[in-house]
Amino acid sequence: MGAMIEEIDSLKKQMVGLGYVEGEVNAFIHDAIGDKPISKLSNQEYKDLIDYLNSYLLFAKKSKGLVSSH
Repeated sequence: MGAMIEEIDSLKKQMVGLGYVEGEVNAFIHDAIGDKPISKLSNQEYKDLIDYLNSYLLFAKKSKGLVSSH
């Protein structure tokens, strides 16, 4: 479970590094899991949250790629 929390923290850092504001990232997490603490998620909920955050991360990477190619 600790590895999954570390993965979520890593995704959050990557998202902030690509331009998301930390509050936005926290809002994305809240949208996905509500008020439930990350430490209380089931394995499936962790996987779903990681997939959800990865979709935003992929979008940011694609957007940065489009911006830098012009």
